[in-house]
Amino acid sequence: MDYGCQSFLLSLKRDCQSGLKHGKSAFSSDIESDITIDNVWDEDTYYIYDNITIENGVTLTIQPGTTVFFMGYYHLNVQGTIIAEGTPQEHIIFTRASFVEFMPDSYTGDYWNGIKYIKTSSANVPSHFEYCEFSGSKNIAVFEEPYSGYGGVFFVEEYSDLTIENCIFTQNLANHGGAISCLKNSGIKLINNLANNNFALESASFLRSDYAYPKLLANTITDNVLLNPDVYAVSGAVHSYHSKPLMYNNIVVNNQSNCIDNHQIYLSKPYYTKNNLLEENMVGNLTGNPDFLALPDFFFVPSEMSPCNDSGTLNSEFLSLPDIDIYGNPRIYNTFPDIGCAEFNPVISIYEDENQPLIHKLVTYPNPASRVIEFGFKEKALFSANLTIFDLRGRVVKSIYSSGNNHTIKWDLTDKKNKPVASGIYFYKFCDSSFKTSGRVVVIK
Repeated sequence: MDYGCQSFLLSLKRDCQSGLKHGKSAFSSDIESDITIDNVWDEDTYYIYDNITIENGVTLTIQPGTTVFFMGYYHLNVQGTIIAEGTPQEHIIFTRASFVEFMPDSYTGDYWNGIKYIKTSSANVPSHFEYCEFSGSKNIAVFEEPYSGYGGVFFVEEYSDLTIENCIFTQNLANHGGAISCLKNSGIKLINNLANNNFALESASFLRSDYAYPKLLANTITDNVLLNPDVYAVSGAVHSYHSKPLMYNNIVVNNQSNCIDNHQIYLSKPYYTKNNLLEENMVGNLTGNPDFLALPDFFFVPSEMSPCNDSGTLNSEFLSLPDIDIYGNPRIYNTFPDIGCAEFNPVISIYEDENQPLIHKLVTYPNPASRVIEFGFKEKALFSANLTIFDLRGRVVKSIYSSGNNHTIKWDLTDKKNKPVASGIYFYKFCDSSFKTSGRVVVIK
């Protein structure tokens, strides 16, 4: 199984940046006690040193561009409200402080413990997460503790006033619900999110729903992994138990398990499951290859020929699509929206710099290759450039630096010890003084 390849690449656009985030000061704060009055987090970085409760009636507002580091296996217990509204250019990051390689197991020493809404009062202002990234969280079951191990990032019980949209979930893990679990009459809303490379030890590699009615609209749920070794343990990326999840316009494909009867969604009601791209045949839904484009910094965008293209519904029975997709592009490019979190659009992007085209033409030749691959531009020389090659698990294979007046950087298909690499797919990150991009190459021996 491939652990962490796409999720690693989602943050490459930040790795090459230097200096401060736009509009943010170089200040940080330590959070060590509960939040008892309305609070705004507007500094660059916050460090969480304990389990923190946002008390009933209290609103925590987190500004765009903020990073929240959890310094241990700590969680946020939300009895009030969190408003975390990033932008396409400035995401809000929730992650662990440790930079050791993510391992999909029950070890919690280098991870955080998620965000919990447990019987939160509906009298509070509704919580809203938008353009946030969640990574490195685990929720491991503790013996005789009810519902421990549910929801790698979000655990929601008897609460519905929570909307999560245009967010990224990657490299999170739980026993049940690798990213999210909602229980007991919870009706949370999940709109335009990307869930990729999350893990579950027992069931539901992305979402577990028990006695609940979550609403899922235009999410892309792919390459999540159920690690349960029991070949008869039937589950799916979305697992429902006495629940009625409403699912419209979602892509749910390529999620893996060891089960001999691998499902993408399990026990969902056909009446509430419409216009999704699935691997299993279900009346009112599509099947097939989503045919994602290989664009640097823009992942899981369906191509113009994808069955997802223009195949979405404008509105579900209970939810409306936002105006823009997960990358900040208009949600409708032609007549109808695409299925999934990202809209095919070859021209417009909020990330586009007026002095720089959206799709840069870094040449990789030959690709596939058997002896050497050259990376460079036809129109300019590389005065100071870095090329880093990664394997499918996100591990560095080789780093190459060029400081001369060259037009290309060459990779001779060897690793850091100058030993030939095996055939397969490799990812690259390329940065020079004025340009950054990422992509994939294929080695054939």
